[in-house]
Amino acid sequence: MTERDGHHGLFSENLQGCTYQRDPEDLQPTLLEGIVEQIAGYPAQDFLSGAVHWRDLIDSDDIVAVESEIDKLKCQPGYVAAHEYRIRHVNGEVRWVSDIARVITIDGCDLIRGTIIDITHRKQAEEKLLESEGILKIISEQSLMGIFIIQDTSFIYMNEAFAEILAVPREDLLTSNLAERIAERVHPEDLPFVFEQMQKKQSGVQVGQVQQYSYRLTIGPEEIKWVDQYSKTISYNGRPAVLCTLLDVTQKEQAEQKMRELRNYLSNIINSMPSVLVGVDPTGTVTQWNTEATRETGISAADAVGQPLARAFPRLAEEMSQIQDAMRKREIHSQSRQARKEDGQTRYEDITVYPLIVNGVDGAVVRIDDVTERVRIEELMIQSEKMMSVGGLAAGMAHEINNPLAGMIQTASVLSDRLTEMELPANIKAAHEAGTTMEVLRKFMESRSIPQMLLRIRESGTRAAKIVSNMLSFARKGDAEFSKINLIELLDQCVDMAGSDFSLKRKFDFRQIEIEKEYALDLPEVLCAVDKIQQVLLNILRNGAEAMHEEAAQRNLSSYKPRIILRIVHDREAAVVRIDVEDNGPGMDEATRKRVFEPFFTTKSTASGTGLGLSVSYFIVTEIHGGELSVSSAPAQGATFTIRLPLEGRQS
Repeated sequence: MTERDGHHGLFSENLQGCTYQRDPEDLQPTLLEGIVEQIAGYPAQDFLSGAVHWRDLIDSDDIVAVESEIDKLKCQPGYVAAHEYRIRHVNGEVRWVSDIARVITIDGCDLIRGTIIDITHRKQAEEKLLESEGILKIISEQSLMGIFIIQDTSFIYMNEAFAEILAVPREDLLTSNLAERIAERVHPEDLPFVFEQMQKKQSGVQVGQVQQYSYRLTIGPEEIKWVDQYSKTISYNGRPAVLCTLLDVTQKEQAEQKMRELRNYLSNIINSMPSVLVGVDPTGTVTQWNTEATRETGISAADAVGQPLARAFPRLAEEMSQIQDAMRKREIHSQSRQARKEDGQTRYEDITVYPLIVNGVDGAVVRIDDVTERVRIEELMIQSEKMMSVGGLAAGMAHEINNPLAGMIQTASVLSDRLTEMELPANIKAAHEAGTTMEVLRKFMESRSIPQMLLRIRESGTRAAKIVSNMLSFARKGDAEFSKINLIELLDQCVDMAGSDFSLKRKFDFRQIEIEKEYALDLPEVLCAVDKIQQVLLNILRNGAEAMHEEAAQRNLSSYKPRIILRIVHDREAAVVRIDVEDNGPGMDEATRKRVFEPFFTTKSTASGTGLGLSVSYFIVTEIHGGELSVSSAPAQGATFTIRLPLEGRQS
């Protein structure tokens, strides 16, 4: 009749039952058949001897109920007591039992006979089931996701979250028609689709099949909700029903809409840019292709994306090593004024590679800007400034040429032909007729310093020729042709040229400035555009001369001696040559020093300057030659302009 449970050492509930029999008045069972040993774990002898009373077996919380059932058996003839209560095992464990008892008469005596069954496992299973049902109810009711079940045309269950999403009281939904509620809440544009999906789900769809779709709900005149619905066909009471979950995804949809708008906005910006923008991954495959890239190559974005860059944009094949280097080093790489031939014309472009270094994304963006027009404008600006310099030189040149030429005409005509040719017959005859000889005349000329005059004539002529030669060389339009030059010779030549450039109005001669030269020994030749570096040096020398002239006029001190120090230093470690042009003029304050290289910035009147000289000089040194141009100055401390030129020029 019994089967011992190996886990607990108790009797399992699959027993047919333990019977007992007892006198109604005595209440202590007389026929045990295992009740004590099998269910309570006590020896039968202890129970029969009274060492253990039946009340000792019953849980204290259930003793009153058990006694009440016993009273009913004694007082109500024919009453069958059927109740469940707890007993305590000898090891302290609580066991549930089901007790069915009635009063019988044997040999004229009334006895209570009953059967006790151990139902502990069943009770435990019921408790777990109730606990699970409670958890499921809590999950369903506390869920932020709407849950509902529909069958035919009615709601048979819904949680509070579903009612809140629809903004309708749950009681109203449970008592309303399904189709009416759907038509009332679903957006009119989505209504046909939703009806179609729900009808499909309830008719002919296999049980267990899941369906997902999104639609809009109209909550109010200005409130729209986006929801995701998951539907699964189930069997309920033997008939098909649909279990649905509804998730409010309005915020997600709004965020995705903003993201789509942002992507479109950024795409429009990228496609509106006049620059070619091409994105590549680490393998060199095209990932981004804007409209300008399509216009430049004739290849659409659809055809270019996914292709190797060298195939989609052959002109950039030579740049792949630079692109890979920029991605590897995560540094921006740029190349300015790259020349290329197009339809027989030279065009210029700037190529910049931007490595992608954010959010773990690998790759790069290549930007190409056509700067042909800018280069041409810059060349025009340089040429315009050059012509302004030539205009300044013209007046000085005319003055410089006129003086030596006048001396040459007067002295050469009077002295060279008639006094210097000792063997010329006409001179001998003229001397004889005058009562003298050429020897006497020679003595006379020497006493009158006529040979020195002839020497000055030759010097003046040589100087005039040099000035004209320099001016013509400078005025000739340059093509930025680089050549190796001796900076000492170039600087001395610029000083000579600046010596002819002075203001007749101000009566200030550049030659009044004391020039000190501090040239390093064994200076290497520098690769540069000669005419453009000439322009830079002339601009700096002229500005310094004008500043020192103004200083002399303001101070009105005869002791003030304008001075320019020219310094050339070879920086072997940096492979550059440094040129310093230092003056002892008035200097400049910090605000002026910071803006001195800005285009159109000038401290002079509009009639005296355009403000382009130093800005053009800065462009020539930095952009064309890849060097540096800086200035250090303070009020009353003069100014020092420093030019740093790479030995091998920008081509390196």
